[in-house]
Amino acid sequence: MPDQIKTKQINHVTTMVKDTARAMKFYNGLLGASSK
Repeated sequence: MPDQIKTKQINHVTTMVKDTARAMKFYNGLLGASSK
């Protein structure tokens, strides 16, 4: 098995959702992210 990739940061993630407002609230709380 090859060595694991060590992640330093995440620049971009795409997720398809039905309820954008609910998803933003969830991910902002989970990741501490904010929308611009």
